[in-house]
Amino acid sequence: MVSRPPSTVRPRPWQRRRDARPGELRSAALRLFAEKGYGGATVEDIATAGGVTVGTIYRYFADKEALLRSLVDWAVTVPLLPAAPLGTPEATPEDIAALMLAEIWAATRREPHGDMLRVLVAESGNAPELVARYRALVLEPAERTLAAIGRRLGGPIDPVTWARTVLGSTIGASLLAGSAAAAEPLIPQPAPAALAATLLNHQPAGTRSPLVEAPTPRPAPGRYAGPEAW
Repeated sequence: MVSRPPSTVRPRPWQRRRDARPGELRSAALRLFAEKGYGGATVEDIATAGGVTVGTIYRYFADKEALLRSLVDWAVTVPLLPAAPLGTPEATPEDIAALMLAEIWAATRREPHGDMLRVLVAESGNAPELVARYRALVLEPAERTLAAIGRRLGGPIDPVTWARTVLGSTIGASLLAGSAAAAEPLIPQPAPAALAATLLNHQPAGTRSPLVEAPTPRPAPGRYAGPEAW
């Protein structure tokens, strides 16, 4: 008997569309939350932006809060820095640090982090647990990666302090530059190479500083805490 290859069942167009729907709705919601604020964007707004009915929104998400949580679930799966080492084996620590800063800058200018950071800063007082989760799963891994390079750079500045300064400065510059689609950013977008050069100058070459192996635990911000609680 001649064996036949197993048949490949292809999903129908409507099924592929249905499978892609949650991701499309998340993208629409994230843009609106960043533009209008979580409180200013209604479920009706999200439905209109996604080209669906309000009932379709509730088919996938219990309510608007569940939709916000799903956005954080999405964002924490996308690292600010790639898992693979950056640069070539011959690259200097300064070269690798510059590549890392450029990578972080690029990540904060696109989905999901670009708009997610804006939403979390605005909602930090109302959703401290989401801020804490994003910090633990996105920001702190990037901080540890930067601190490892800070140790290789040497200098009088503690590597963890340097990493937090670099990460905060890069993210802060991106936030002040506005969303990638903003017509009038609050400040002009700095060139990533210039930003990297400026921040690297904060870590003078010389004697290595005492190492701090782990960041000090930070409590979650209070309900009415602002961006300074980060």
